[in-house]
This record gives sequence, structure tokens and C-alpha cells, in this order.
Amino acid sequence: MSATFEHVTVLRKETVAYAVGALEEGMVVDCTLGGGGHTEHLLETYESINVVGLDRDEDALSAATKRLARFGTRFRPVHARFSSLDKALQTEGLNKVDGLLADFGVSSYQIDTADRGFSFRFDGPLDMRMDASNDEPLEEKLHAIDETTLADIIYEFGEERRSRAVARAIKATMPTTTLELADTIRSVVRKSKDGIDPATRTFQALRIWVNSELDEIRTLLGLLPSMLNPGAQAALISFHSLEDRLVKRSFKAFESPCTCPKGLPLCHCGKLPTFKVVTKKPVLATKEEVQQNSRSRSAKLRVARRLADL
Repeated sequence: MSATFEHVTVLRKETVAYAVGALEEGMVVDCTLGGGGHTEHLLETYESINVVGLDRDEDALSAATKRLARFGTRFRPVHARFSSLDKALQTEGLNKVDGLLADFGVSSYQIDTADRGFSFRFDGPLDMRMDASNDEPLEEKLHAIDETTLADIIYEFGEERRSRAVARAIKATMPTTTLELADTIRSVVRKSKDGIDPATRTFQALRIWVNSELDEIRTLLGLLPSMLNPGAQAALISFHSLEDRLVKRSFKAFESPCTCPKGLPLCHCGKLPTFKVVTKKPVLATKEEVQQNSRSRSAKLRVARRLADL
């Protein structure tokens, strides 16, 4: 590990309380273990509940395992991405769990560690991988991709209006460090009135692309009905509109799956609800939390409860 793993847990109490729900004992899975903040609070607060913690980042997994060692066998660390939740649980002898939580944000450690290549505030390699043992680093992907496809990625994942110009500049200069990449982006994107750095949207888009983040979330959402016992709650934290939209729409589809034309007196498609949405509106960080941790400002927590199959 290149630096001390430091990360301020977002919506710690709220997320854990929702993931546990009315559960008195059982197994909860933390799909994004990170620094272990959510899991630590859960294990401290609920003495009859155990946790399986997943993370694709080996630095995070190592740091959290040390932090949570005092809980003994109540905590089980697994090196896995959450899109492989079903396989990860099988390795632990589990078919389903009694609660689930996930925080889709990038950790402070990843952002603040220069050699991970996530931030334009530090000079580092063009990497951005959450799992350095598996994925392809950003620099290699930039060499392999054509300009048009790169522009589409920057527009779709970063909602950058100047995506064509940004992609053209990147392919023309082929930067090799994060600062070079940021300067390339700034050369064609003006600073916005709200003061956000011109490189922000493109860096977000490239990170999402490198780590297949939205596909990971889609796969996890698709696994939820088969991975959760009746009554189990899924508590999911998103940080930008692309993530939140996926969660919101999936929860809505789980709760109201009927595909019959509107106006029919009875349902004929036979599709029954698998979840009940617990939070009609997302839970946000309090003013106090935002003051202590500005990165919590964008966090949105949505929760749904698994219904019994009929």
C-alpha cells in the first residue's frame, strides 16, 4: 500500500441502520468495503449480526481487514467486485444474505493517492484502476480507442458538452500523466461560472469507463432479487446522477413490474413486485456532516426491502 488508507465514511449511521432494518441477527454484505467505516459501525452496534465485506481494491481490503480484525470471525473479507456478488457469497458458503449496503463513491484514499491516477490535483500516472490486479490502466485504453468512441464516452459518462474537442485534444497530444491530461482538457474547456475545474467531467467519465462502473452497478442491481432473503433491505449510496438514475429506476421496476397497458382493470402480465421502496426520496447528508466532510454533499441513499415471493 502506497499510503495510509484514510477515508471519511459517508452517511455512516443512516446507511447501516437501513441495511440492518428490523434484523436482530444474521448476515449482511458490505459490497464496497472501502476503509471499513460502515462495517465497523455495524459490527459495533449490532452484536448478533455478521458481515461479509467485498472490495475490488486490494489496498482497501488490506486496510479494512486490519481495522476490523478485533471482530474476529464476525467479519469475512473477500477480494471481489460487487458484480460478482453471487460467486463471492458462494465462496463463503452463502446463497443469500439478510441485508446489503453499497457506497458507489470513490474513496478519499484513491483520490488523494497520486500514483493511483484518479485526481487532477496531483501528478501521477494515467491509471485510475480500482483493481490494479485485473483491469487495464487508462493510458493503455487511451492508446487503443479511436477519437469518436472516446468522445462518446466523455459525453455519456461525464456529460461534457465539449466532448468532441476534448477527445480530439487527447488523441492529438496523448498525455502520459494526470497533470498533462488535465492541462490538455483545460486547453479546450473553459472554466464554468460555478468554479468547477474544466477537467472534472472528463476525469469522471474516464474513471467510470476504466472501471466499468455503471455496468458493475447494473449487474449488482440485477442480482438483488436472488441474493436477498425476504425482509432484507438494500441500502445503496450514489454520488452522481448516472448512478442514482440506475438505482431509482431499478427500485421502481422492482416495486411496480407490471407491463400491462394502462387502463386494464386487472393485471395480465403476471409480474409481481419483488421489492418495496423504503425511501421515496433519497436520504441526504445533514448540514453538520457536509460541514465536516464536503464530499458527502453529493451522496444520495436509496433503500428497498425484499418482499416474500408469492
